[in-house]
Amino acid sequence: MAQLPETLREVASGQTFYIEVWLRDLFNNAQGITGGMVDMLFDSTKASAIDVQNSDQFGVFSDGQIDSAAGLIDRLGGGTFSSGVGAGDEWARLATVEYTATTDGRIDFSLGEGDLQLSRFNLGNVSWDDVQLGSLTLNATSTVRGDLTGNGFVDFQDLTILLANWGKTGATAGEGNLVDEVNTSVDFQDLTALLA
Repeated sequence: MAQLPETLREVASGQTFYIEVWLRDLFNNAQGITGGMVDMLFDSTKASAIDVQNSDQFGVFSDGQIDSAAGLIDRLGGGTFSSGVGAGDEWARLATVEYTATTDGRIDFSLGEGDLQLSRFNLGNVSWDDVQLGSLTLNATSTVRGDLTGNGFVDFQDLTILLANWGKTGATAGEGNLVDEVNTSVDFQDLTALLA
């Protein structure tokens, strides 16, 4: 995959969502990643981990264990015998973790060094100093911006409500005015907010 999927920044309390861990080999003459493992830390007071699925691309020695009390997903990843996986501009998915937001608030997720160093095809292990481990912050709320129906999701029904109030001045957030209820009409700024 040449481009990563869109990233959500907000979820509804009680909603199930997925966090995917992607990687790529950015070294000169990239030959691809043959495997490795990372850990994922999360706030277990605001989210509950449900399931871990390591990518089929890294199916050798794959593991992935949930330690809910510690807020830790241990050993995300595995290995492959293939070359070119995650080489250059191509991204490869290492693993997917399924979560549920259990309460309102900011939920931080961060990756840490795993039990097995990442390795490059035919070139061996990569020092952890040369690995960029990412992080993500989600905001869990009782209401999701753009969710005009209140069902916990932004979907076609919400778009229908926004379009029905298109151009209306003084429209409320529930009628599609997501940017500035007092000073603007429902317009492209609101559409952009809903689509995000």
